[in-house]
Amino acid sequence: MSVDKPIASSTEVVRVVADAGPAYLKALNNPIGPNALVRDWVATKLAAWFGLPTLDCAILDIDANADVIRLHSGRVAASGPAFVTRAIEGDSWGGTADELAHVENTDLLTRLVVFDTWVRNVDRYPPQDMPWHVNTDNVLLTREGASTGYLRFVAFDHTECFVGTGSELVGTLATREPVEDSRVYGLFPAFTDFLTEEALSASLVQLEGLRRPTVSSIVNGMPREWWDGVTRGGDQLVDPIVQRSAYVASTISRRVREQCGRLLL
Repeated sequence: MSVDKPIASSTEVVRVVADAGPAYLKALNNPIGPNALVRDWVATKLAAWFGLPTLDCAILDIDANADVIRLHSGRVAASGPAFVTRAIEGDSWGGTADELAHVENTDLLTRLVVFDTWVRNVDRYPPQDMPWHVNTDNVLLTREGASTGYLRFVAFDHTECFVGTGSELVGTLATREPVEDSRVYGLFPAFTDFLTEEALSASLVQLEGLRRPTVSSIVNGMPREWWDGVTRGGDQLVDPIVQRSAYVASTISRRVREQCGRLLL
């Protein structure tokens, strides 16, 4: 495995070239810590379960003696399990509705808003009362898998999901405030013309069908090293995710309509 490009990001992600091709790697000793890997793994897997287009992800064991992967800061990636996503060709969305007119899976934008609200993702379009900036970079437009002349959007980089938890991932996640947060996340103004009642209903039917074993299998699929300094009890993460899914499924319809200022198409 070779380093292609270290990137100046919050997790100092590194573009690498592995046997399976180019990928983006987040190391165990990234600046945010194992917390970031937990968030990204769980949210990416939940997004795939929810029917959203995501990047293929995996766990890759790093041996710092054999694989010298230098981060943007100059530090070397620590030995242990890293989070990696397959790299695909594409460009970040610029934030305009005109660009979305060339995207063939805009029917899933409604589902993306429901998902971002469910996992409280501040790193696309945060609620206005939160001190986070709008980030269109986390909506990738790619020709991969798209029909000729069209693009597809892919949702990726879920490091900032499950917000309001500080360095201890489940510290406040286990309280009622994150579970019953009534704000809508991820609703870019340019999305509003593409949201539909049909898509909203379908996404809520699926969300209502979430069962605890689904989340448990995702959480239990993470390496033990990622839990160090975060929590020793996976149930503390599983239960609030399941509880919030039920809360969002029963409350988001009215709030999305209010934020759009109209009934959906």
